[in-house]
Amino acid sequence: MGVPGEESLKGIYSARAFVGWYNGLPEYADLAPDLSLGEEVVVVGQGNVALDVARILLQDPEILRKTDITEHAVESLRKSKVKRVRVVGRRGPLQVSLMLVSQLWNVLADCGLGCLHN
Repeated sequence: MGVPGEESLKGIYSARAFVGWYNGLPEYADLAPDLSLGEEVVVVGQGNVALDVARILLQDPEILRKTDITEHAVESLRKSKVKRVRVVGRRGPLQVSLMLVSQLWNVLADCGLGCLHN
């Protein structure tokens, strides 16, 4: 993102790396995010990938266990302390790259989520 000092801070991951980790891509096998460090996560983005990351972080791990997500990711998510995910967009509403609005509400409902906007 180009934020000064982001390389030295723990717990900041690109979407490519985080999604690669839970999907089992070999180049991200060593990522090992520690999801037990806090209750809140901020996802910067306003598209399908940002929503998928939020959904994965908040979904019941037992539901995820039945998908193709890696077992090590499910175990990490099972130990997760994350209770809130804030998805923050860097642009205006006209630049949002999302699926159909009805599909967005379905994703939110699957995880018992709501929407707050300013």
